[in-house]
Amino acid sequence: MVSKVNGVWNPLIVGACITAVVTVAGTFYAVLNPRSDGSRSSVQSTAIATATNPHCRTIVNDPQPPLNVRSEPAELTNNVVGQVKNGEMLTVRGGNEAWFEVSSPVQGWVDQALTKTVCGSAEQINEERSKAAQIAAKPIEDQGDRILASAIAIYQAGDLPGAIALAKTIPSSSSAYPKAQARLKTMPSDWKHAQSLYAKAEKALKQSQWEIVLKIVDNFPDIRFWRERLAPLVKEAIQLRHAMQSPSKSE
Repeated sequence: MVSKVNGVWNPLIVGACITAVVTVAGTFYAVLNPRSDGSRSSVQSTAIATATNPHCRTIVNDPQPPLNVRSEPAELTNNVVGQVKNGEMLTVRGGNEAWFEVSSPVQGWVDQALTKTVCGSAEQINEERSKAAQIAAKPIEDQGDRILASAIAIYQAGDLPGAIALAKTIPSSSSAYPKAQARLKTMPSDWKHAQSLYAKAEKALKQSQWEIVLKIVDNFPDIRFWRERLAPLVKEAIQLRHAMQSPSKSE
């Protein structure tokens, strides 16, 4: 509250109040009316102005052709309305910071970064079109063998459903696809066989039939998860055999 000194308003306090009011008002104005980024809008308008210049041509220059034309300026999985080959010319009629709006050869929006605007003679433009047309999509690395190896590792660790799910992701175009399909057939059957033999070994050991347990080892499937579970039973069977075959002290 502003106070009086001898019936007169204190000028320092009045000045402080005025400054506070002006500062708050200025802050509200700055929030409600942010200053536009002049440099960004300048770059944006320059790119569009160049692309729409009658002496310039915008060509498709996609490192992974063809170029997707989209229904809106956003990269979504369901908004592709067409595709254009590298070297083809686009008719630009507008755009925004990152996208050009084109009217031909397909109407829609394209990523500015995947285009190249060339200004010059027809010969220069054709030369750039020829260069762009020679850009081919880089071959996608075949990850099939790596995926299959991971699936087998998961299987060996004891996760049959996870291994099957991962192996199924290997595409038919992969060189590992035939091996993956073979594994998808053998993994469940080998797993079931190992599970059955393990249960048989458990039952035999309870009945002191150590010889059955040791015989099971010879034909046990090569699955680390089940072999590690079987190992204690085998150890116990060996101890039982030793105990039963050793002569008693009374003898």
